[in-house]
Amino acid sequence: MIIAGWGKKGKEIAYYGMMKCPACRNHCDHRLYEYSNRVTLYFVPVAKFNVKHVLVCDICDAGREMDPKKKDEVMQHTLNIPEQGHFYHLWIELKLMYHQTFDDIAQERIHPSAIFEHLESTFKRSYNHLLPERQLDYVYSRFVLFVTDDDLPK
Repeated sequence: MIIAGWGKKGKEIAYYGMMKCPACRNHCDHRLYEYSNRVTLYFVPVAKFNVKHVLVCDICDAGREMDPKKKDEVMQHTLNIPEQGHFYHLWIELKLMYHQTFDDIAQERIHPSAIFEHLESTFKRSYNHLLPERQLDYVYSRFVLFVTDDDLPK
């Protein structure tokens, strides 16, 4: 007796980091999933076809299919992203530094036009021992995009 089957399968292949979702307009985590049709023989996958790579928003589950030719480029992008736990730890620290910077402006220790330069140098000086600079740059750039976004959901 031969036992065969077929069906669809999806799996997460990478944490893509935080970005603004075009559907729900929230700044949130996105993940890259691979969806495919599979054929199994005795419950062992033997063929995979119709492979699609989809970038999915963690909040609204909206997905955008990626061009198959760009998969390697997308995977390369994920190398610049810290692990999710490190990302959120640094995000909280950046938020605290950001509020401290406003205290420094109020006490005239720094000029208002230098807020982001001061924040960036303080952040990188404080955490350059924790992660590579490209990952610190990623966290900082996402934070700046978030605080300067004037199109946040209402």
